[in-house]
Amino acid sequence: MRIAVLPVTVATLLALTGCQGKPSGLDAGTDAGPIHDGGTDAGNDAGPNGDGGMNPADAYLVGCKSFFAARTLEKQRELDSTFPNDCDAPLKAAIGKIAVGGKALCAAGESANACQQRLYATPPAMSDREPGCAVGSPTPKNCLVGKNVPRCADGTETCAEPQAICQDGTRPFVYVEPATAGASDVWFFWLGGEGGPCTGPTCWLYYRFGPQVDKAEHQQAMSTAHPDNTYARGKAGGGVTNGTVVPENPFAQMNRVRFKRCTDAASNATEDAPIGDGVPASAAAEYPTLPIATRTAKVPVFHHGFDTWRATFRSFTTPAGRDLDGDGTPDLPSLANAKTVVLAGSSDASQWVISAGDELAKELRAIAGPSVDVRLMVDGHFEPALDNEGRYDAGVPAGFDAFHQPYSKTHACTLPDNADGIANETCSDKPYGPGGAWRKALDTRGVVRDASCEAMHGANAPECYDGKHTLLHHVATPVLILSDQEDHNISGSPPIYAEDSSYHWASPPPYRRRVLDLAHDIESFWATSAREEGAGTPGNFALALPKSRRTGEPWANARHVRFHDDVEMQKGMTRCSQAGTKLGTVAFGTMVGTWVLATLPNTFAIEDGTFWGGVGAYTVTGDTCRPPE
Repeated sequence: MRIAVLPVTVATLLALTGCQGKPSGLDAGTDAGPIHDGGTDAGNDAGPNGDGGMNPADAYLVGCKSFFAARTLEKQRELDSTFPNDCDAPLKAAIGKIAVGGKALCAAGESANACQQRLYATPPAMSDREPGCAVGSPTPKNCLVGKNVPRCADGTETCAEPQAICQDGTRPFVYVEPATAGASDVWFFWLGGEGGPCTGPTCWLYYRFGPQVDKAEHQQAMSTAHPDNTYARGKAGGGVTNGTVVPENPFAQMNRVRFKRCTDAASNATEDAPIGDGVPASAAAEYPTLPIATRTAKVPVFHHGFDTWRATFRSFTTPAGRDLDGDGTPDLPSLANAKTVVLAGSSDASQWVISAGDELAKELRAIAGPSVDVRLMVDGHFEPALDNEGRYDAGVPAGFDAFHQPYSKTHACTLPDNADGIANETCSDKPYGPGGAWRKALDTRGVVRDASCEAMHGANAPECYDGKHTLLHHVATPVLILSDQEDHNISGSPPIYAEDSSYHWASPPPYRRRVLDLAHDIESFWATSAREEGAGTPGNFALALPKSRRTGEPWANARHVRFHDDVEMQKGMTRCSQAGTKLGTVAFGTMVGTWVLATLPNTFAIEDGTFWGGVGAYTVTGDTCRPPE
């Protein structure tokens, strides 16, 4: 599917991919102006900044078929300003490096487009990349090694057009280590929150200027062979990918796969996005050292996360795909023989894993059979929900809960006044509806939506663009969520359903209260007929909501994500008697590991002093009993 760029604000994208802050000069807050397709800097069809209505010589980087090719041509022209403004012109110099001091990415004599096509067809050998932890032979334990993903969603190389492809046109790869505690039929696939997806002008902003605009992680998360960067063939295990064999580490018992992030998990479209020779004029004050764009063009951005995951799954069913060291012998069991498969995402990645979760589960059942146990995991993305906002409305129905009185019934939503002097508290399902910013962003990337949601509510229904509604009422795959109640990344941005992206949460309490009220509703009603698709199976929804920030501490002390961090995964929550006697502590890593094996005894761990009210046992964050906050 090929999609032209749509007018989505940077503020919306940053707010909803878990990123804190925004490039303020790029947020026009309207569908006209510097960052939108309707304004001159976005490349409209007339004038010096567009891709039409001009002489080809005036266009920026002519004929580029990928961001990789565009940046390669740009770097060649930085070396020689007389070089033709054409991605099909033979390069005069070698451009980029596979490793520091190593082989060039692009050779003199081939064009930027030809280089991208060659590197995709024959990706750099892992042995030519930076070693990372993969030093010596055999590879040290607790070191995940790189493996290229097949071209096609079915695991082959025969599809006419690339299906598994990074945003910039390079070939995806994953880091892999077989279970270190012995042969295993349990698999763990994880996409970290290193960066996030993009649409429109933000794509080139990240790809070209990432380090200069404090978005280096976003630049890194678009490619596996960026002309300005190098990438390691080995990644040390940590957090959920830790392979150290000790009793308290359940992940050593799993075959662990970590995506080298260059796309998401749910997208399925190609977008023609604007690039330019600088940043929009509106961003000049924000980035005074960067050039102001005078010319733009349109270049494809490949949003192919869904097929990249499917191709990855299929690759682990073939002997060659399971041979990590190239000796002709598979190093992993076949995914076709898996008993349990976990699909996990951190930060924004959790949204895409949830969005495509049921469809990815179908793919895994086609591979491993109908009895394979597929589970989803969310790390750091449990924020307030539109369906719950009616609880705080002046006309709230008696006995309100988010399951029985969702937004579609009450149409009640007003955010708390944050005393910013702006009347920006209006909220609704408009961002999810026709013309809504969030909907546009998802449609531009072709994000997979839950089929059962659309079967119930209709094609393109707002409810099915609402990730929380979809998760609670329609996702059939079991899910575990580990998220801080006051997540400082998410709470630093407006909620998706805010109609004005200038809105922000003024302080932790109103944000936290919404998170907790929704959590208690899930505990009470998810396994009942109040769920739109019928009662969920008890135990198939696990929710751990610690409170890292204690009263009086800065909001920034709240956590965002944990799956990457050994220290954080060793922390946990404690159950205490009413009198304050410690009943037991469970580390987050243990929670996750036992839930994977369907043996987690308590699937809800929520610190909430107000809800406790001094009566009965309670849960508190940390390993010491103290009154819950």
